[in-house]
Amino acid sequence: MNRSRVLILFLLLSEASLTSHASGAPSAEDHLIRVPKNNQMDDAYDRLWREKLFVTPGNISRFVALPGNVGTETVASVYRAPDKNGSLAGGYWLTVTQSSEALWNYFARPTPKGLGDPRSVKVVRIDAPLSQATALLIQRSWRIMLTQAKAERKVQGIPMDNSKELFSAEFGDGLTSVGTLPTVPKTLPRDTRTLLDIANYLVAYPDATIAGRATLNQKINIAAAALIKRRSR
Repeated sequence: MNRSRVLILFLLLSEASLTSHASGAPSAEDHLIRVPKNNQMDDAYDRLWREKLFVTPGNISRFVALPGNVGTETVASVYRAPDKNGSLAGGYWLTVTQSSEALWNYFARPTPKGLGDPRSVKVVRIDAPLSQATALLIQRSWRIMLTQAKAERKVQGIPMDNSKELFSAEFGDGLTSVGTLPTVPKTLPRDTRTLLDIANYLVAYPDATIAGRATLNQKINIAAAALIKRRSR
């Protein structure tokens, strides 16, 4: 995967990545927005990015970054594949997929000239094994934030762009819950921002060096453990 593209996404989505993980009760506005099951996006654009980027399960956790004015569609999926060559104990894997160009451009109005068939857009994929401890911390942090997600309400403010970040995980009943970041304000509350930080660490993880993976793994574990502790009170 092109490291410069991943780095650009990483920086764009994590404006406050130097998050403090200190203890303290979350604010009332610190939550994901629940995506109703009857509104989980099923137009031509949504079908296309799912078809191209959902190349593995994402039942442990999944993060989807849909671009606004800058970037390309990117997905980070955590799942179990114990028979996959190179698996660690527990058989957990992380797969990051990224389109080579923004699929959204093919659905913009007016459509830019010179674009061909969106199905011809290439997708870059890179896999990395995850430790069981890290995978389960990610799963718990996703589940707790999705369980505590709230319905969207009207708020004052104007979105900075039309980007969307989606978080999903499968629960024990086999059903998948989906939540998204609030449209406004631009500055996210602590726990929601921490969840986004973890997602960005996941996006960067597979393409990192061995030392880089170790650093990101530590950041994921610290951030997820702190998030779970705060939200479990």
